[in-house]
Amino acid sequence: MNIRRLQDKRLVQRVDNELVVYDEERHKAYHLNETAAIVWEQCDDAASVDDLVQVLAARSALPADEAVAQLAIQELRDAQLIEGSLGAGYDETISRRELAARMAGLAVALPAVVALLAPTPAMAESNPEPE
Repeated sequence: MNIRRLQDKRLVQRVDNELVVYDEERHKAYHLNETAAIVWEQCDDAASVDDLVQVLAARSALPADEAVAQLAIQELRDAQLIEGSLGAGYDETISRRELAARMAGLAVALPAVVALLAPTPAMAESNPEPE
């Protein structure tokens, strides 16, 4: 596994078991649910996808399943919060719908990376205070 977190110019704030990551260069904020937060935090430490799967199973409500780790990595990469690839032998495009159907009652725990609207400093200055 050759994946690493991108942390330069990113502010990270833990909120319970979840994370909010603000990218200062692109002025974008992301909310990572518990599962996505676990994967993001483990990207530099996990030597293999199997390692990542075991950490996810131990720290979340999800079963040990490579597809869950793959979905998290796909979403984190799409949000430009990590870089790299899983390596040979892994399908790097997995359908959230397909995985949710397979996991049925655990779909709410599937990894989720949600982009949040974050105003730039210029936008904040352009809104005058109400009188």
